[in-house]
Amino acid sequence: MPTEPNQKILDPDFAKAGAREIIDDCCPLLREVVNHASHAFLRCQFATQALGGVDEDVAPFALYRIVTETTDGIEVLLRESCGFVAVPLLRTAFEATLSLEYVNRGDSARRGLTWFYVQHADKLRLAKLMCARFESGKTYAEAWQREYGAPHPEPDRIESTISNLDEVLRKPHLAAIAAEYDRLRRSRAGRRPHWYTLFDGPTDLRHLAILMTRETDYDFLYRYWSGIAHAHDVSAFLTSLSDGTPAFRGMRYPGDLMQVAQLAVIFQVRATRLMIERYRHGEDLSRWYLAEVKPQLERLAATTFIPHVIEEK
Repeated sequence: MPTEPNQKILDPDFAKAGAREIIDDCCPLLREVVNHASHAFLRCQFATQALGGVDEDVAPFALYRIVTETTDGIEVLLRESCGFVAVPLLRTAFEATLSLEYVNRGDSARRGLTWFYVQHADKLRLAKLMCARFESGKTYAEAWQREYGAPHPEPDRIESTISNLDEVLRKPHLAAIAAEYDRLRRSRAGRRPHWYTLFDGPTDLRHLAILMTRETDYDFLYRYWSGIAHAHDVSAFLTSLSDGTPAFRGMRYPGDLMQVAQLAVIFQVRATRLMIERYRHGEDLSRWYLAEVKPQLERLAATTFIPHVIEEK
């Protein structure tokens, strides 16, 4: 028989029942902004007069897709009262929205191409890691042999993958970006620069957030999320009983659900607004936002939620 969970630690039905009130408020709103984004994505693609040159629009559409995919995933997790594990997705949505804002704010064509180039450069680096013809691949294969006691299975068609990526990076319209990327790598002793650092851009994510006037989001929220993503923060698990005895909360503790939902909605709406402003200039989102988002978001912010939890000494 399959192992049943110890319900003192994990009781999914109890967790969802205890969080039902907030789930019923959060999830329909998340579903609304995701569903709306699915239409906005296609409307922006059909705005052919607003599209740029070769590869210039890959970055905004890819970043918008990342935000929407993560918001969709967050809704699925919150429906199951899985707020803690939704935090890394929220962090991804924040980074993608920040990047989208940077691409769209100015010099959009070059910034879009820079994002496109660096993504392919990173893919090429990983592909070479899978191929023993390269020094990095040899080192990886040796580590694999030590750790698994068997030769590293080189992926099929890895040589053609490397050739195709190298061909993309050598395209004429990316030449200036390739030169800047190589210059920065040399100046940084071979360390790979962030895509937004090229052409005198911000040196790290915090400075990108400052430039996009998102400094407080980064300094408080992003640092907290990073602690969770890097397994440095256990505060979400710890509590105490009425007599002061230390205790662990049960799994699927719903305490973060409301904040995660609010921020996910905010990031998704912000990303949609950025796409509409660039590709559907003049289209008005206010009627939809005022009718379908703002009242529900305000009600969510005003809700006092006391979760029912399982606690164990």
